[in-house]
Order: sequence, then structure tokens, then C-alpha cells
Amino acid sequence: MAENESITKDPQIRKGVIASVIASLAVIVLIQPVLRLVWSTILSIASRYLQGYVDSIYSSAALGHRNYVDVLLLMYMYACIAGMATGLGSVLTQRVSRPEHPPKKLGRRHVVLYWGLVVLFYVLAVATAVRPFADLQVNTSFQQRLKVLAPRITDLEMKELEAAWASMKGRADYDAITLKMESIAKQHGITLPERLLK
Repeated sequence: MAENESITKDPQIRKGVIASVIASLAVIVLIQPVLRLVWSTILSIASRYLQGYVDSIYSSAALGHRNYVDVLLLMYMYACIAGMATGLGSVLTQRVSRPEHPPKKLGRRHVVLYWGLVVLFYVLAVATAVRPFADLQVNTSFQQRLKVLAPRITDLEMKELEAAWASMKGRADYDAITLKMESIAKQHGITLPERLLK
């Protein structure tokens, strides 16, 4: 009992817990703007380096709309893990930097290695979360715009748009579908909703 009380009263541990909670909240609040920024960055350099990755997003989107809860759970899971990793890292850093009580087996190299792994996790987490996030946004936007067009277009035109979407292979196909929808909307005097992702 006394040992548990000393752990809860240890200011270093309390700081680590507070840091992990703050990091989790920050990731949750900032993840959507970060994902949008990452998406914009990917598109801006895609023509040279990441075209296959971008095309795989649109090819995945062609499979149809899926449950957004899965994407949210993925983001929250990454946020929790990132918060815990950041909190643990701050505790380790503080312990190593205290010269009066140097840990026996924990050196500065271990802390640097740990932070390197944390940074790698952040990079991989963002890369993994961008794809389902973009897929969800693109599919939702297409369905919304198609529903806006539906009352004014024929069944054949609607089926042609859905068939083009289902056979989409990359960004170029997506742009062609978007231009076609905007052209149809202009012919019928319809204002389409803004795309969720440009």
C-alpha cells in the first residue's frame, strides 16, 4: 500500500500521466486537420513519387461507401497509443536527465532510440490512417453529389456514373467522373455540394 501511495505521489509519474492525457487529446483534436494536410501534401508530390499510393486510395474508394465508425476507432486507437508513448517518453527522459538518481540500465542512447521509435510510429500511424480517411471522404462526397443529381438525370445516366465509379483505377478516373458530374449539373442548373477532398 505504501509503495502504491508513493507511486501516485511521485511528481515525475504524475507529469508523465498528464503529458499522455494531453498528447491523446491533442492528437484527437488535431488529427483531422493533420490528415487533410497530409492528403494535400501527398497529392502535390504524387505525380513524382506516390502516384501508386494515391491510385490505390481511389481504387479502394470504388468499392463503395463503408462504415465511418471503423475509421474513427482507428484514429482513436492511434491517438491513445501515441499519448501513452509520449507520456512514457517524457517520464524516461526526465529520469535519465536527473543526475542525482541516474538509472542503472537506462542510458541516453536508450531514450534516443525510444523517441526514434515513437516518431516512426507517428509516421506509420498517419500513413495508415490517411487511406481509410480519404476513402471515406471521397465515397461520401460522390454519393452526396449523385443524390443531388438523381432527380434531374435519367436512370441510364445515373447507372453510367455508378459504373464509372465502380471501375475507377486512379486519380485521373476520379477527375473525369467529377468533371462529368459537374458538366451534367451545369446543364440542368444544379449546384453541387463542395467535394470533401479536392
